Amino acid sequence: MKRPAASRQQGPIPAVPPGARADPSASGRVVRLVGPVVVAGVTVSRGWRLVDIISALVSTPVQRVLFPAFAKLRGDTLRARAVMESALRLGLPIFGIAAVAAALHAPAIVRLLLGPAWLEVIPILQLLALGLLPRCAYKVTESVAFGLGGSTGTAVRSAIQAALLVGAAFIGGLFGLLHVAAFLSAAMWIYYLISVGYAGSLVAIPVGELLRLHARALLPVAIFGIVDGLAAMAVPETWFWVRHLFGGGAGLLAAALFLAIAPRVLLGPEWSNARDHFARSVVGVVRRARAQA
Repeated sequence: MKRPAASRQQGPIPAVPPGARADPSASGRVVRLVGPVVVAGVTVSRGWRLVDIISALVSTPVQRVLFPAFAKLRGDTLRARAVMESALRLGLPIFGIAAVAAALHAPAIVRLLLGPAWLEVIPILQLLALGLLPRCAYKVTESVAFGLGGSTGTAVRSAIQAALLVGAAFIGGLFGLLHVAAFLSAAMWIYYLISVGYAGSLVAIPVGELLRLHARALLPVAIFGIVDGLAAMAVPETWFWVRHLFGGGAGLLAAALFLAIAPRVLLGPEWSNARDHFARSVVGVVRRARAQA
């Protein structure tokens, strides 16, 4: 792949990130709207696309399940609240780990998906990864808001999201591409706060409960990030792929170990029930294997 000229990297181009036109979600509509502004250069465009791919892989299946579920719960606030809380408890640790992994392993992701000619995308991807958690999590809150709040509110929030992204790209563009990426991540966090606040109000979740729910989700994310980073540092930099594979594997193992042994009060009922179900399944498989032996 031919490396773009420096002049192309610095100037804005009237393009939309690949795949945005085919994205029917609110994120896709916003990207179509603000593409000429958001894509401040080829480098930012490719970084945005990589984060878009990760977000789609992690959060799109969740949105496909939750949207029809909340549409059926219109008028049943108690059940809708329970479903939203469960979805956030299950999803936030996964979204957070994906975000931290994208930031820590950006060099490997860029080399694997774009090639060595695009190494300047690495810091862009790392900054955009800071906004990956809200970019995934708002798929949950928007499913609540659209299912219970109707299409008018969705149109208003989409306009707010577009304005935030346009403003972030414009202000960041005054300083450089790294600032564009940083401001875009900040815009995603601001929009998520708006979205989760609105969704929480629809199902009567107190702000304090939302804060506790998010704080609890940070525990496995922090464990993953710390172990991943320390394990990667133990491997020589010359062993590039081993370094990233070992770090990521150690981080995932540490997060899984936490989920396996942490008390219920730290995990919440969803992860605790999933852990218990998995343990019962393993015991059942072992017993059947022994019976057949």
